[in-house]
Amino acid sequence: MNDHTCYNTDGSGIIGNASRVIFPKNNEEVQKAVSTNNNIVPRGAGTNLMGSVIPDNSLVICMKKMNLVGQLDKRNQIVYTEPGITIKELNEKLKSAGFELPLFTNNESTLGGMVARNELSDLSGYGHIKDYLEEVDLINSRGELFLKIIMIKDKIVYKIRFIYKIINWRQ
Repeated sequence: MNDHTCYNTDGSGIIGNASRVIFPKNNEEVQKAVSTNNNIVPRGAGTNLMGSVIPDNSLVICMKKMNLVGQLDKRNQIVYTEPGITIKELNEKLKSAGFELPLFTNNESTLGGMVARNELSDLSGYGHIKDYLEEVDLINSRGELFLKIIMIKDKIVYKIRFIYKIINWRQ
């Protein structure tokens, strides 16, 4: 058993094996790890129940340290954040400004993980996180950073920017 045991599984209970775990602090560190490894598993909090972050002798890239939130632009309803922040942490920061990301799910889920799984709110009427998605920054398998813009059906309400993702949500 290695010291990365908790990264061998997720909420599904399926067991894998992490060969190594890293905790990048910025895009450049993610790009370097991705460009020099071909067996990677990006990971947030590991709260999903689908086994989507089970490593197979893989390098686990844990995004939890990329959890910064930038300044909130209330006028344009934009906040910039990284993928490792949890929904609970983000909503705590937004609450004082009168905002909330209205996806009710496991409070420990990271935004990056929620986007990766297209998280569905536990409450009826709030939909999937894709319903709030506006723009995605993507680091491809060669470690190259791309920006892709995604159109939203009349839901331009709120934006969140992470290392590789931007989300749009309701007030």
